[in-house]
Amino acid sequence: TIFCLNAAAEAAGLSRGMRMADARSFCPGLISRPARPDLDARFLAGLRRWAERYCPWVGLEGADGLVLDVTGAAHLWGGEGPMCADIRARLERAGITAQLGRGDSRGAAWARAHFGDPTPGAPEPDLLALPVAALRLDPETVTGLQRLGLRRIGDLAASPRAPLSRRFGP
Repeated sequence: TIFCLNAAAEAAGLSRGMRMADARSFCPGLISRPARPDLDARFLAGLRRWAERYCPWVGLEGADGLVLDVTGAAHLWGGEGPMCADIRARLERAGITAQLGRGDSRGAAWARAHFGDPTPGAPEPDLLALPVAALRLDPETVTGLQRLGLRRIGDLAASPRAPLSRRFGP
């Protein structure tokens, strides 16, 4: 199965967890290598140490991400925008592709990093315009909400809570 993929593979319709036979039917020229989660974890630990140049608190976000609490540190870089631009530029020079997102909360930053516009310099998307999957709900709940026509966070925010709680739980 596919363990990780780049933006070109995602654009071709591949996704994490997809079987290799299915992936090759979508993308016959697929180039793959065996996954090495142990080396990925070592690399991420090194990247975490490197990111401490931007703020004193850098934590792991899942198996493949970092979260930075830049409270009180962003002004040293001219604000969050210039700081993110510097992070992106340095990672690109190192040949590393990254998804960056900013937010007032950890969840908002994660949602923007995973569902926002990946174009460098693009404005941060409004959270209400992002898909409900950006809320990190389980796939069955996301599908159920989409079947009800609730495709964006804004759709969900405008809906009455009681019927949704009865159907999907708290």
